[in-house]
Amino acid sequence: MLLVLLIMLWRPALVVTTAAPRQNIAAVLLDDSASMSLESPPRIDRVKQVFAPDSALMKKLAERFQVRTYRFSDIAARMPSAQGLQGKGSATRIEEAVDSVLSDLEGLPLGAVVLVTDGADNASASTHDSGLARLKAHQIPLHTVGVGKQLSIATCK
Repeated sequence: MLLVLLIMLWRPALVVTTAAPRQNIAAVLLDDSASMSLESPPRIDRVKQVFAPDSALMKKLAERFQVRTYRFSDIAARMPSAQGLQGKGSATRIEEAVDSVLSDLEGLPLGAVVLVTDGADNASASTHDSGLARLKAHQIPLHTVGVGKQLSIATCK
């Protein structure tokens, strides 16, 4: 009888955390380096089209997340939309961009990071406490969108 009473007082419960709609943030990082101006038409034009505020993809993201858009090349900076991309950055620093965005969103409920790039990372110096390692430690999904001849999407954990 005492055991039953203790179990009732203890109140065992299963706690499950889920992403509540529009309460978590999705950070969209857009490559703004010079390599994105290559090809004809330029890769950056396709990115502007696919990630425009009124595009189907961004509307779908906005249904589930608060979307914050960032440009990155040699530095990362927040921007209102993909339309501000110029493709003139001197380098591509993916790890530093992720780290900068994580620092900017520190303390906020980050639900996902979307990285849009041609993959030509020519300046990152891998460090133990890099942004990518921090994403993994916090179990925040990183979704990559490769931009080139064909648009492709991959998910990393």
